[in-house]
Amino acid sequence: MSRYLGNELYKIIKNKYIWLFFLTILVSHIIKVFQMGMVSINPPSFALMAIPEALLFVILFVVYISSYLIASDYQKGTLKLPIIIGGERSKVFLSKFLIATVGIITIILFNIISAYLIGEIFLKTGSEIMFNGELLYIRGKQLEGMYGFAVIFLGTLTAILPALTLTQLLMFLAFFLRNSNAVFGIGAAYYILSLTIPEKLKIFFVTNYMYKLPAFFIRGEIAYDQSVQMIIVSIISSIILYCINIWYFKKMDIHS
Repeated sequence: MSRYLGNELYKIIKNKYIWLFFLTILVSHIIKVFQMGMVSINPPSFALMAIPEALLFVILFVVYISSYLIASDYQKGTLKLPIIIGGERSKVFLSKFLIATVGIITIILFNIISAYLIGEIFLKTGSEIMFNGELLYIRGKQLEGMYGFAVIFLGTLTAILPALTLTQLLMFLAFFLRNSNAVFGIGAAYYILSLTIPEKLKIFFVTNYMYKLPAFFIRGEIAYDQSVQMIIVSIISSIILYCINIWYFKKMDIHS
């Protein structure tokens, strides 16, 4: 298993497009801070404002890494190599999913931490955390200082669960379509559609969960039962899709 993980990790590290996503997030935070004109806002408040906009690049990263690890490998003929030498397909897929998971967690952490550090460098100091000009509270306690940033940090991490569900969905599409451009196009269209459909249909779009869950944990913008529903749907969907991916990969003809 470690051999598979090492191989997948090497491919990710050597891929220049992966690093481009991190650079794009960093640049987007810098542009955001200068758009604000050095207003009187502290770093945690800036992170709270900048992170949702940068989540777009996180979603595109999920789409890219899912298609890259499956469809691109198939197109290049490297998907079959570990199978030819006797590798178990279930372990090959698990290694790809685990590396994708590490990448997703890393880029979400980078999104949070880079936003805070850029705020530290360019913005004025202060302790009270504000959003849209209003002080923020959680369970009646005002968010401020490092406590406030910790809440923002942990709240943003809730985007990981729906991101992994999206990864499983896109990996299935990659197995089925076997074309990285098609998978990326469908993933991008899925995200755009999630922004335009009626609210009652957004439960079927996990990209929406990546915004809604942090909004609940940080700002209480959605109801508690809605957040629980999103978490349950994400977990169940991810488990089902994982089993489907393993089943499909075992049946898939990769030698053609």
